[in-house]
Amino acid sequence: MSPAPDPHRPRPRRAPRRSARAAAVALVAACAVLLSGCVSIPSGGPVSEGDPATVTDESGVSYQPDGPQDGDAPDDVIAGFVDAATSSADQYGVARQFLSSDFASRWDPFASVVVWEGQASTSEEVDGSYSYSVTTIATVDGQGHYREVGSDQETRLSFQLVQERGEWRIARAPDGIALRSTYFREIFSAHALYFFDPTFSFLVPDLRFFVTRASQSVSTRIVKSLLQGPSPWLSQPAVVTAFPEGTQLASSAVTTAGGTPQVDLSTEARAADDVTQQRMKLQLRQSLSNIPSVLDVQMLVDGTPLTVADLGGRGPVKDPQAESRPLVLAQGAFGYLGGGEVVPLGTLGTRVTALGADAATLSADGQQAAVRNGSGVWSVGDGDRDAVLLDTRPGLVAPSLDAQGYVWSTPASDPRGLVAWGPDGVGHPVAVSWTATGRVVSLEVARDGARVLVQLETGAGPQLLVASIVRDGGVPISLTTTPLELLASPGTPLDATWVDELDVATLTLAPDGERKVELHQVGGPSEDMGSAADGVSITGANDATGLRVLTSAGALLTPRGSTWQQTATGVSFVATKR
Repeated sequence: MSPAPDPHRPRPRRAPRRSARAAAVALVAACAVLLSGCVSIPSGGPVSEGDPATVTDESGVSYQPDGPQDGDAPDDVIAGFVDAATSSADQYGVARQFLSSDFASRWDPFASVVVWEGQASTSEEVDGSYSYSVTTIATVDGQGHYREVGSDQETRLSFQLVQERGEWRIARAPDGIALRSTYFREIFSAHALYFFDPTFSFLVPDLRFFVTRASQSVSTRIVKSLLQGPSPWLSQPAVVTAFPEGTQLASSAVTTAGGTPQVDLSTEARAADDVTQQRMKLQLRQSLSNIPSVLDVQMLVDGTPLTVADLGGRGPVKDPQAESRPLVLAQGAFGYLGGGEVVPLGTLGTRVTALGADAATLSADGQQAAVRNGSGVWSVGDGDRDAVLLDTRPGLVAPSLDAQGYVWSTPASDPRGLVAWGPDGVGHPVAVSWTATGRVVSLEVARDGARVLVQLETGAGPQLLVASIVRDGGVPISLTTTPLELLASPGTPLDATWVDELDVATLTLAPDGERKVELHQVGGPSEDMGSAADGVSITGANDATGLRVLTSAGALLTPRGSTWQQTATGVSFVATKR
């Protein structure tokens, strides 16, 4: 395809199209009208082929791409087909117009998504087929799983064309669609499917991405995915669902009445007891909560409405929150830092200080801490409980503490040496699936007690993994064999931390010497949070604004926009708060 004068814009289709500027103006206008419903689009980067027109309605921004034009060359047809994926209306009806009569009904646009950026190129191969090459930044599979990839990964999509009634049409193409990243952010939205930890004390999210355009279609895909169960890395028994085995939708789609989704389930749901049905309803309501205007859900079984009360005070905790103030060892005391002063934690704080601790994690109720000092890892309690030395292996990473009171520790030099120490002081080896070589940089259990974040340094580069915890009678025995791998930045990994139920943050010494902070969505994209000069560790709170980076000089840094500002000095370490 020959370039246009604007290096950021591919050659336009032959039929007149409105300009990129007009499309951009329409989209900006849409954002102005739909203040809360329109996601901002970066101003940089090329404009997609064909500049599809934008319109707005109650569902938000949508696109109206053109169909094929008379006399389109093969590369025009391919570019138009890719461009037409911006509209999912009528089962991607516009995109199917570019396909041959035989292939149009066989192409599956829902199989996958290639998310790309930069400049696409089309080339003819020696066998007469065509390749459409893009720089891929992420992929989404048919179940909505988002996987971020390196920025230099090229994807070549192969097309075979034929002539029908004198016009070129696509007779063979990969299932799925390819979307420029700016369009993907507008057309797809993230939805957390919610499951339970085995004790039904916490809701555990499983992030998926679905087409936003039609809310009814999104509701159906969310419910079907929820009934199919969690992602492989989050599989049972690490998390559980309230829906009886075999439960499906009794109807083909989730309908809506008065803004309330009507979820008609198969007969299996009727056999569930009252508490189980309440949990089922909670899973549905929370999983559908990211759809605008959805406040409740109506469950039916084979068309008959069920009367299901809410769980009320018996319900699980969603996205557990921690104390927002940083918990530090400074000024000779262990406690919360505020107004330049440390408020000691009392007996527990005194014990942590007396141990000469260099790392710690505090339980949600403030009654227990997992502490590391020169002797090893300790369990430190409040009140009459004495400090207990649990792990004396050399070179231990900072310990973690889960919701059941187990202290987690592992030597940095032994990635398979993970042990969970029970409240009784007994150690339980935890089986892991990752490599036995390399170095463990950090280990942190999520506040829901169902997932663990692990940062590794290996010969192949840094790894950032999230795995779910398999327990037997509450005792951790293994991590899932297929952990979720997030995209780790190149360089030397320094630390990683949970931020909230769906986000983790990392601190990395980049090849250029910068101390880079990134926010990673668990099952979604990552975000650059700038550089924290001289940073050596990072600690999370409840959102990105609560992140704290500690420097080698003992300064505490807080995010301010795209920069990190010093807010305290003289800090020995920042503890993790559950």
